[in-house]
Amino acid sequence: MDTTAVGKQEAYQSSSDFEFDSDEYDSDPEVPLESIQKSKTIVFSIRANYTNWAPREAFRELVQNWRDGVIKSFQLAERDFCVIREEKTSGRGTEIVYKVLQTGPDDEKEWLGYIRFTTKGGNTAGTVDLTNRAATLQPRHLDLGGTTKAGDSHQAGAHGEGLKLALLVLMRGRQNHSVRCRSGGFNWRFNFTTRGRLVCRLHRMSSQAIHKAEDQARRLSQRTLLPFAAKPAGDVQFVIGETHKGRDEWGNSLRRSGVTRQEFDDWIKTALFLCDNVGDGAAIVSTEYGDLLTDPRLRGRIYLKGLLLGESTPTRSASITNRPLKFGYNFAHGRTNRERQSVAGAGEEAEAILAIWGRVLAAKPDMAAELSEMLNNPTPPTYADVMGAETSMGLEMATVLRDYLTGHPSSRKWYYSGDDKAKNPRLDHIIQGLGYEGAELTKVCWTILRRHNLLRTAEEEAQHRFTAAPLIANVDAGSTFATSVRRLLSACGYACPKTKGMAFRFVQAGQLHLDLLYSEAEKTFRVHDRWLSARGAVDELGLPENLPEADIVFHIVKRLFSDGLEQLPVTAFRAVEVKDARTTEWRRRLEISLSEQRLLSYLRLFGPNLDVVLDSGGLLVAWGWRPDARCDLDTVVNIQCHKASRCGHLRSKLLTAEDAHTDNLACLTPGDQNACRVYRANYRREQEARIDDLVDGEEYFVVLLTPGDPDSFVGISSIIRWTSPAPRSQGPNDLTAPQRITVEPEEFSSPQLHMPLPGSSSDSDISPEEGIDLASGLAPSPSAGSSLGSESNTSDISAMPEQEPANAESRPVASNPRPTSFMLGPRLDALDIFKVDRERWYEARSNDDMRAVIGILSGEKILPEESRKRRRLDED
Repeated sequence: MDTTAVGKQEAYQSSSDFEFDSDEYDSDPEVPLESIQKSKTIVFSIRANYTNWAPREAFRELVQNWRDGVIKSFQLAERDFCVIREEKTSGRGTEIVYKVLQTGPDDEKEWLGYIRFTTKGGNTAGTVDLTNRAATLQPRHLDLGGTTKAGDSHQAGAHGEGLKLALLVLMRGRQNHSVRCRSGGFNWRFNFTTRGRLVCRLHRMSSQAIHKAEDQARRLSQRTLLPFAAKPAGDVQFVIGETHKGRDEWGNSLRRSGVTRQEFDDWIKTALFLCDNVGDGAAIVSTEYGDLLTDPRLRGRIYLKGLLLGESTPTRSASITNRPLKFGYNFAHGRTNRERQSVAGAGEEAEAILAIWGRVLAAKPDMAAELSEMLNNPTPPTYADVMGAETSMGLEMATVLRDYLTGHPSSRKWYYSGDDKAKNPRLDHIIQGLGYEGAELTKVCWTILRRHNLLRTAEEEAQHRFTAAPLIANVDAGSTFATSVRRLLSACGYACPKTKGMAFRFVQAGQLHLDLLYSEAEKTFRVHDRWLSARGAVDELGLPENLPEADIVFHIVKRLFSDGLEQLPVTAFRAVEVKDARTTEWRRRLEISLSEQRLLSYLRLFGPNLDVVLDSGGLLVAWGWRPDARCDLDTVVNIQCHKASRCGHLRSKLLTAEDAHTDNLACLTPGDQNACRVYRANYRREQEARIDDLVDGEEYFVVLLTPGDPDSFVGISSIIRWTSPAPRSQGPNDLTAPQRITVEPEEFSSPQLHMPLPGSSSDSDISPEEGIDLASGLAPSPSAGSSLGSESNTSDISAMPEQEPANAESRPVASNPRPTSFMLGPRLDALDIFKVDRERWYEARSNDDMRAVIGILSGEKILPEESRKRRRLDED
């Protein structure tokens, strides 16, 4: 109320009433107003230093009581508590009014209460008046612990001491504001005693004084922004800032100070419903559990039912956890601690914040960006906004978060946790294989999404995709290149003790970038089918396009098997012996090296091709590509000839020498007349063997192995149908000679490079450079054949079963076929080989499309297969 409303001391009190000389007063606050005849003085035991509240916390307590009184008196729902602000400035001063409006069924307006700040003339300080209608203040409301709000969900306070503390704080220290009240037909005035205690003096107003005060209030409301005239007997009215005499907290007499505009603006912040222009637009997102405050002016604050509990500063957070707050919050439900600075506990605060966010995300899913930013804050400490999220965030809220993170296909991000990164050194490779870019989530965010099974790890996703990809039922039905990859990769797995018994299955994985994935549960490696194509492998590995297929297969199998060993768990490589101090990584690398060596040994032993030569007596089998330092003169090579009709299934099962050992194959049982046959030869001394006594029209395939090394890989030829050659008459220049057919083994198909076997004439697919033309019409010539080296390196061996005793061993008689001869044309017949280009290939073809290739090299060349003995040179 304006001070002019109480201009006369008779309407309020005499000046002598401000003198409190001693503490000898009645201290019974339980007496009701009706029992007070004229006056009563109540002295409280609390002193000025009882609380650390600031003036605005004291004002907040008065506003809380004012708002709670309005809601209770008119039985309002909290959502119906509506405050309207008006301001008027003139030469007479400034007036700001916040008034509570209730609209009736017929749109009639009723004003329920107001808060008014006013200054007069040029004064910068004025008074603050808080009035709510149809309410009464009783002395018991001033008693410590005496509250009527306990159990009332619409009331913000529940401790019963807030009013006394507010009075004490407003009057003490530099603020030095007076406080008086009118309620129930009494004047209430507050001060300190001479000993610094809080004291209240109640004085009953006469009927004339009440009538006069009402008349003054009515005239005041007519010329100001006040919505109604206060009634001393029916309303509650507090006035702060009148400049009359009083005592400070030390008992000294002084004149009270008015309230400045700056103070009032600061006090208004304590009530969200009094803050100017913050309820518009997106500044406040309201939910049934409270409000999310996004306005920059409100961030860092926590309100309870619209009343400020705390405001963050650079040194202190408003949160009870003291963690930083990114947003502000107004809780619709909750209890405060005794100091009204926070809700009852950290758990209650976290639960209230999460409840608000849950409803905010349901209404505005785009706010998930803000939630994600808080959860994935890279710099500690964690925001107080998400302190309880790790354990308390529900599925609905987590799903919105997941949808935000994964809902932008163009970003191509795959999320992982720091722990996943530390435990899986191949994580980046797996993510790249999925076609994504890695993005790390904080432990809190990752835990939330994983707890609700909303995200897969990269390894889980790869396994899921590989598992869902259709299997290739029969790799061998494709190209010989695919079969070679499949067989050698399976052989590597079978020969390695860490992967023995595990399967390699090729899948149609489409655009999936992963090469291979191991499933611990299934003990299976799933392999992308891109590796079954030479072109796809060359592109993936970045190899030269003209590389022989044998080399391509080697690189593929080496890479895939190495990758497979890298995916095995560390436990697979633990030391068997306790004293072995070498690391598991060392043992992993050892198995990788051993597998590579087995591949190299296979190439050295059997080369990229197995040559099978058909002649009138049977099949000639040739092996060997280049010397293997590990194979001495006594290294034994077994040649097995199997009937396809009986043993065709072995072609896909035989991987290592151990598999093909005679003791493990029923078809090699001694005494069986239909048993398949085994020949034994020496690797260094013999590189060809003939298999005879074949059944006309029967299909065969050949298996080569070194039984001395059980982990070595076997070579298997294609299936060959044997047909006895029909006899024919020989011309004068004809030579009986077998026709050599190169049968490429299942492991390798090499149309670009067909290496000749040592000591034998063999086809070559190396494209010759442009050189001296060879005669196109070629006729057989023994002399010409001798000039190209017709001496055969075929050994005389005879067929014998592997199981016969060594002392009964005999070698099959080897054929000594005469190689196909070529007659040099006239251009080469007179060729001076010392004058032609060096380092070039020259070729010719026979009438039956057989090729001969000759190369003239500079200097003396010694081939790896050649004897190291010095060659004689004719002196003449």
